[in-house]
Amino acid sequence: MNSSIDDLYQTHTGETALIIGNGPSLNAIPDDLLNKYVSFGCNRIWERFQPDYFVAVDGWVPEENELDFHALESVTLLPLDFLGKWRADYYFTHDYHPMWIMEKDLHPSYLRKPGIGWVGVTHAMLQIAFFMGFEKFLCVGLDNTNTGKHFYDTEPVHREVDPDLWEWGFAVLRDCFIPKVILNISDYTELKSLPRADWRNFLNNN
Repeated sequence: MNSSIDDLYQTHTGETALIIGNGPSLNAIPDDLLNKYVSFGCNRIWERFQPDYFVAVDGWVPEENELDFHALESVTLLPLDFLGKWRADYYFTHDYHPMWIMEKDLHPSYLRKPGIGWVGVTHAMLQIAFFMGFEKFLCVGLDNTNTGKHFYDTEPVHREVDPDLWEWGFAVLRDCFIPKVILNISDYTELKSLPRADWRNFLNNN
């Protein structure tokens, strides 16, 4: 472990975070938008973009993509369970209790104790960004289908998400983050729990 994850606490206070999912709709998002905000990416995002922060919560990500994972230029964050097996810049604790996070409870060691829960990696990215003090959270590539399809063409193993569980996770975080706002700005999405906005409105604004 190179650094304590405590060092990331409130490092982006008041900024806007771009949370990048890997759904097919990510192909519609221009690089100008991806590069405009501090970005969080996951899984095989390196096939499209190098985010500022890279988060993985599933062991298959570094295991099946070892060379690509170690070639990442991003700041990498992994669960503490991976320490000793996969190298990362920071490690966070997986809290196996139901997902819940409130700003009043945050403190510098929060990502170590109690840590965070998640249904999927996007929920983890949002909570890490919340811990870092971001004010607004823009989500792209957040299709939330159970087809197993992604912005890239090939997947060695067919993986599907439970859209109802993912929907529940976003609804929990939407309410926990109030008054901060999570916006789904994906062109195509089946996610209903997050307020919608058009990504084009964020491309040219200051």
